[in-house]
Amino acid sequence: MISRAALLEDSLVSAVGTASEGVGTVAARDLARGDCILRARPCGVAFRFSELGLWCHSCHRHGPDCHLELPLRCSDCQLSWCSEECRHNDTATHSLLCRAVADIQRSAKSIGSEAATQARWACAILAASASPKPISDSSSLTMTSDNLGAAEMKVDTSPGTEPQQPRLEHVLDMVKVKCGKKPTKSDRVRSAAVRALFSSTEGKKLASACGADAGTVQAVLAALPLNSFGFYRDGESRGSGAYPAASIFNHSCYPNVGYRREGCILVFYALDRVQSGDDLHISYLDLSTTSAERQSALIEQWGFRCRCIRCKMDNSGLGSETSAKEKHMLDNFNVINVCDCGAVLPPAMADVHRQSGSGCLCDSYTSIRTDRPG
Repeated sequence: MISRAALLEDSLVSAVGTASEGVGTVAARDLARGDCILRARPCGVAFRFSELGLWCHSCHRHGPDCHLELPLRCSDCQLSWCSEECRHNDTATHSLLCRAVADIQRSAKSIGSEAATQARWACAILAASASPKPISDSSSLTMTSDNLGAAEMKVDTSPGTEPQQPRLEHVLDMVKVKCGKKPTKSDRVRSAAVRALFSSTEGKKLASACGADAGTVQAVLAALPLNSFGFYRDGESRGSGAYPAASIFNHSCYPNVGYRREGCILVFYALDRVQSGDDLHISYLDLSTTSAERQSALIEQWGFRCRCIRCKMDNSGLGSETSAKEKHMLDNFNVINVCDCGAVLPPAMADVHRQSGSGCLCDSYTSIRTDRPG
């Protein structure tokens, strides 16, 4: 069993090897629409420097005012929290990475903001691996779309779906990018990030606590771009997180799995009925784009083409009874499951979207409630 597959134990997802897609996932039993199939913890998250005061380092949500800084902030590393509860939950991880991150922040001007962000991300992964306490899932919190006046969307705590805390070895099991003979810009940024981490005494201590040398950290950073999940607000990427269990899902532009954030946990739901043993797919891309745009992005970033029904229809058009049925299926899927921004909505969000008739909902369930105590 591959290292990441161990994180799928007690979920409704199984890892398998496939001839066409390498490692992938299948349903462990028959699924109904809305079934929670996997809850995945992060192994390290990093936000852009300009976003550090706007996103909670514990529950990974931003404030109701996108430009208003959160009330609690560390004067050394600049990480922020939305409440005393979140700061308390983050104590173990923060104590491990604070001084190393502070050192990296001081070197940001010389190494560049991108390298500094990657170095902070490496610190976060190492701290999550070294910490005896799992990253808090803030499971007592309630996600709502208050701005829509919609019904509350509560955190799923289904039996048998409690996520394990991923560690460094799970991140190393993700796809690794081999450097070519001529270093690319990405290679140079990663090298600068690694040098910054190991130039810090506290950074060396953190890496040593995980048994990681410079080569290991370089491999970790090389694995992240193809396997991370972004944090978005107003349609723009604000940061990224490493979710090793979730990274096993393969892509389809006509997916049968959708996900949302519930606290710092990524929660995956079946979008339709799925039979035991059927392949499970998420969408890596914005589905509002054209087939040509999606194929170009997939080839450039992941090195493969998608051959799903949506891509086939875009390429061949409507020319037979079979394709007419497929077009009807896609039209229904788009109406039910796709947000105005092109993101795939899990069932609870999709239901709110249909009932409200509002535009994009994707920020509503990463926002902190204005009436939250704390």
